[in-house]
Amino acid sequence: MDKKTVTLDDVNATLDRIAKETEKNKKEALKRDKDSKKSMDKLKKSIDAAQKAAEAKERALESLVKTFEAQVQKTFGGLEEVKAETKGISDSNGKFSESYFYYSLMNTMRFGGIDFDEIAKSVTRTKKQPDGTKIKGEYDVVLYNGDTIALIEIKYRVRKDDASDLINRKLSIFKQLFPHYANYSFYLGIAGLVFDEGTENVAKEHGIGILRPKGENVEIIDEHLKAY
Repeated sequence: MDKKTVTLDDVNATLDRIAKETEKNKKEALKRDKDSKKSMDKLKKSIDAAQKAAEAKERALESLVKTFEAQVQKTFGGLEEVKAETKGISDSNGKFSESYFYYSLMNTMRFGGIDFDEIAKSVTRTKKQPDGTKIKGEYDVVLYNGDTIALIEIKYRVRKDDASDLINRKLSIFKQLFPHYANYSFYLGIAGLVFDEGTENVAKEHGIGILRPKGENVEIIDEHLKAY
């Protein structure tokens, strides 16, 4: 039996269907949230179901793309359209996660048992070095008080590398971009709707706080926090 040739149109059709289903699930969840306070619990359950479905769809999509990568590469000269569409789905999930955790932190203004006076979202800064090169930093949430700063990295899906990147790169760059905070104590946190296996243990080993959904609230695991 001849195998059916899968074309770029087939791949695009699959991507379009996944994007529409994901968008539909999110809109329905948000609508239920407006109905009443009790709907928050339903929203959390919808998020859990949506993220599991999204993970399954992502795995299916990755498998599909890998299977026919050689064919599409030869016929159409690249996978730019596929990659662009997949990135769009990922960006949407990321923005939802950022808003969810930001508003929770803004509500309490508290992290690691410390009360903060200020909170900032999407902090971005670029600085030119004496040799002409530039360093740039982007931070999802920054909490301030008179002598302490908390840097919170927010992801839809948190991976092990995110912890090391926060410590080894993002924290160092922040101190270079904002030298007037050099004598402050720094605390780090990673927030996400999904954590890869073993990621939470890595974060705890490095003294990084963990923020994740639990019931109607955001659970913050910070008893192991380390000052940097």
